[in-house]
Amino acid sequence: MSVLMCSDDHLKAIAIVAMASAQGDGVHGLRRALREMECRAVEHEAAIASGDMLAASVLETRRTELRAIRVLWNANRDAFAARYRGEEPEGDKPTITAADFKRLASHLTDPVTVLKLTARYEYQACEAPDWATSTARDHCDAAKAIAGYCLPGWESRPAFL
Repeated sequence: MSVLMCSDDHLKAIAIVAMASAQGDGVHGLRRALREMECRAVEHEAAIASGDMLAASVLETRRTELRAIRVLWNANRDAFAARYRGEEPEGDKPTITAADFKRLASHLTDPVTVLKLTARYEYQACEAPDWATSTARDHCDAAKAIAGYCLPGWESRPAFL
């Protein structure tokens, strides 16, 4: 088994969906949550552009997807280092911009894509020493749960037999 660093867009998609508060509302709820997250990103970027670093700092704390992508990147890096005995991958930690929400929209609202991206990420990150109890794994579980709620027919299927 080899460990690869997932692309920035790969990590962005998982982080954004994992932090979307849309469980139980299907794709419509996910789209609503994504719009709210995008608005927070726009406000955050506007505060940075205007030089209002206090407002930017406050707004950054509300952007849970920024924390999530750092956690996911760190777990992927730790798995890489564990597999390749301390080698560090190239590249910087990714961030999420307001433009990313529009650019990745078709991927973010496609439950099968989210499930596949998450499965591939888990395969790459599972060699991190603390994977079993990691926040990164929790984020993957959240992304998979939200994707499940967005699958066609989810609401019409029995929850218990």
